[in-house]
Amino acid sequence: MVANLALKINAKVGGCTVALYNSLPSQLPRLFNIDEPMMFMGADVTHPHPLDDSNPSVAAVVASMNWPTANKYISRIRSQTHRQEIIADLSAMVGELLDDFYQEVEKLPNRIIFFRDGVGETQFRKVLQEELESIKQACSSRFNGYKPFIFL
Repeated sequence: MVANLALKINAKVGGCTVALYNSLPSQLPRLFNIDEPMMFMGADVTHPHPLDDSNPSVAAVVASMNWPTANKYISRIRSQTHRQEIIADLSAMVGELLDDFYQEVEKLPNRIIFFRDGVGETQFRKVLQEELESIKQACSSRFNGYKPFIFL
């Protein structure tokens, strides 16, 4: 219990509890290169209770802000149309996160690994197409000619 509390306090004050570069490059050498920054992103949409037919859904995106340790994350949160699974403002959210990454690392990520939660099989293809396009739009409109490799 004390160890868990210490880890949480350490993370809150900006300490490093885990460093990605210690283990993954040796396991996946073709994917990871310390000299080529990579950003990890995760996204989900939370919906109100099934009986609630008026409150908005909430979309959240989180992204790593440092490389190669990839242990600092920040988030963007937006409300959106009730029960809408596709993240409506994803392009703006990704653009803001790319700006923050660039300020921290002084480079743009060559690769973006995007984890998406909460999408059912019937919605998967539509969400994939629309959200991938939003990510690409954020990259190219924010930074002229910027086209990172995007893993979904």
